[in-house]
Amino acid sequence: MKPNENLLVKIGNDIIDILWAGILWLILSLPVVAIGSASCALYYTVVKVVRRKRETVIRAFFCSFWQNLWQGIAVTFIYIVWTGMIIVIIRGYQKAAVDFLNDYVVMTLLVMMGVPLLFTIVYIIPIISRFSLNLRRQFQLALMLSIHHLPITIYLVLLMGLAVLILYRFTFWIFVVPGFFALISSFIIERILLDYIKKERDRFGHIDEEAWYMEE
Repeated sequence: MKPNENLLVKIGNDIIDILWAGILWLILSLPVVAIGSASCALYYTVVKVVRRKRETVIRAFFCSFWQNLWQGIAVTFIYIVWTGMIIVIIRGYQKAAVDFLNDYVVMTLLVMMGVPLLFTIVYIIPIISRFSLNLRRQFQLALMLSIHHLPITIYLVLLMGLAVLILYRFTFWIFVVPGFFALISSFIIERILLDYIKKERDRFGHIDEEAWYMEE
């Protein structure tokens, strides 16, 4: 088989794996509370199977899904409540007769609530899929990374916004877009997570240098 043919076969296999992982994500996200767990499994699978060529889609996906089930549910619930509070504030603001001072207070409140939501949401899923930390520590790490890598965070938020916009316009791509978003974002996020692991060797203790996620 020619090199070009090998490349085409590899790309074809990768696309099939991404689509298969996307279908599993869609099915397991039908119970809304499981979206976080399914998203962790999707990201884990895309990185480990598609990029690192380890394991199979089904094995990697379900291993991550069950391992992170309860934390994923908790994160989903937190973001649902968080988003709901923002929506309530916006609707209450639209219905009320407010003066300039109240405008300023409401906008400040929305920024204070909305920015941490957007900044942490692009990191929290990869963090859960990678680290065994309690929920509070995971959110702290997500916020820390988002601030430390602010330009990259803004890019990831915009990339996520583009993915949401595509899904809004073309809903039937719902089993396609999440997997490719996970793949594209992983090229940036994995580098950040790897740097963090290397800098925190003393805190983590022994690190398996041969682990799949330590590959450059």
